Amino acid sequence: MMIEKLPSTYASILNALVELYMMSKKPVKSRDIAEKLSINEGTVRNSMVALRAMGYIESKTGPYGGYVPTQKALEYVKMPTNTVFALDIAPPISINKLPTNLYVTGIELLDVINPFSNRALVRVIGDMKNIRIGDNVRIGLRRIVG
Repeated sequence: MMIEKLPSTYASILNALVELYMMSKKPVKSRDIAEKLSINEGTVRNSMVALRAMGYIESKTGPYGGYVPTQKALEYVKMPTNTVFALDIAPPISINKLPTNLYVTGIELLDVINPFSNRALVRVIGDMKNIRIGDNVRIGLRRIVG
C-alpha cells in the first residue's frame, strides 16, 4: 500500500493524535491535540476533515467521542522515512547543555534584519514537553577543538 506524503501541519496533527491515543486508548479530543501542539483548535478540526477523507482517522460523536487513528495513520507515523531517515541527517538539540531525543528537521529565520531581536522557527522531531521558556537551546553538535 502506497502512503502519500502529508503536509507538515497534517503530519504533526496526526503524530500528536497517535501519541495521545496510544497513551489513553480512547478517542482524542481536538482540544487535547491543539494544546499538545500549541495551535488553534479550529486548525485541528479543519485538518481532521481532510485526514478523515484520506482515511487516516475516524471520528466518534458524543460526550465520549473524539478522533481515533486508523491503521493507515499508524503505518504513516511508523514509516521509516518519517523517523529513521530524518534522524540520520538531522542535527540534534541539547537543552541546558544536556542531550535530548529532539532532532531538527527545518529552520526558518524570521526578523533577520531586526537589530533588537532575532527569531527562528525550528521544526523538530521528538517530544518537546520538557522545554521551558528561558532554557538554553543548542542546535547541532558541539565542536571539539583540540
